[in-house]
Amino acid sequence: MKSSLAILVSVFSLALLFSGAPASSAAPAGGAATAQEQQQDLAQRVAQLEKELAELRLQTEASNKRVEEAVVYLDKQAEGAKTILAKLTESESLGFTKGINYESREVLLAAFRSYWGDASQGAPKPAPKKKVD
Repeated sequence: MKSSLAILVSVFSLALLFSGAPASSAAPAGGAATAQEQQQDLAQRVAQLEKELAELRLQTEASNKRVEEAVVYLDKQAEGAKTILAKLTESESLGFTKGINYESREVLLAAFRSYWGDASQGAPKPAPKKKVD
C-alpha cells in the first residue's frame, strides 16, 4: 500500500511539474492555488484513490470467491453425472429393459444417458488448493 501511495504521489507530482504550474513560491496571480493547496488537493485525491482501490480489491476478492464456489459446484455436478451414468448401466444389466414394452425403458435410459453425458462434459475444474507451509 505504501508503494502504491509513493507511486501515485510521484505521478501526480510529475504531472504538476510538467503541466506548467508555477514553480516559484511567489504569490500566485489571479487567485491560482498555492503549492501548499495543490499538495493538499493532491493528498486528498490520493486518499480518495486509495479508498476506491481498497473497495475494488474487496469486490474482486468476493467475486473470485463466488466464481470458485460455482466452479466447485459444477465439478460436483459433473462427478454426479458420471455416477448416474454408471447406475443406468447397472440397472440395464440387472434387467430394467426386459419384459413387455421394453423399448420405452430403452428410450428412457438413452435419454438419461444423453442428458447426464452432456452434463459431465466440459465442466470447469476447481483450481488446485494451495499448500500452506
